[in-house]
Amino acid sequence: MASENTPNTVPAGKGRLVKWVLALSLALNLVIIGLVAGAAMRFSGAHDEGRFRGPAEHSYGAPFVRALPREAKRELQRSMRAQAPQLPSRAERRAYYGQMVQVLRQEPFDPAQAQAIFEQQSNAAQSLRDRAQTAWLELVSAMSPAERAEVAQRLEQGLERGPERGPQKWRDKKQDHD
Repeated sequence: MASENTPNTVPAGKGRLVKWVLALSLALNLVIIGLVAGAAMRFSGAHDEGRFRGPAEHSYGAPFVRALPREAKRELQRSMRAQAPQLPSRAERRAYYGQMVQVLRQEPFDPAQAQAIFEQQSNAAQSLRDRAQTAWLELVSAMSPAERAEVAQRLEQGLERGPERGPQKWRDKKQDHD
């Protein structure tokens, strides 16, 4: 009979899965924050009219993280977790959505209240983005020239693949729009 799992033990092989799930959760949170911040900036009216507004604007940080070697990604994740108490919690970030639901249901609708919520979301996202960028720069600054060259190569390759990860699909869509 298999040994019983107590609440304080993790079955063999599950520890790695838990780490992957946590990493995926962090990545998903970063994407969501980027999307919300991008939407807030895009519709705030305070943006530069000549600026490109495409999918890359919403996920601009992901290619930088994907370009890092595996251990550097883990270190970035550890660094962000260590800073977690200084960052808005998931509950705080979710509360913005609840506040927006209330504002949307109010009669009469108050655009200033909605704008204030967007600004709060944007500030929270900017705080997270600033800390992530600082941690990324610290990691890259500690790399050797050869390691940085590898990161540059992976970044370039990732950008060439485009948002759908298939180089041919990206080129086909680009040609369709030209």
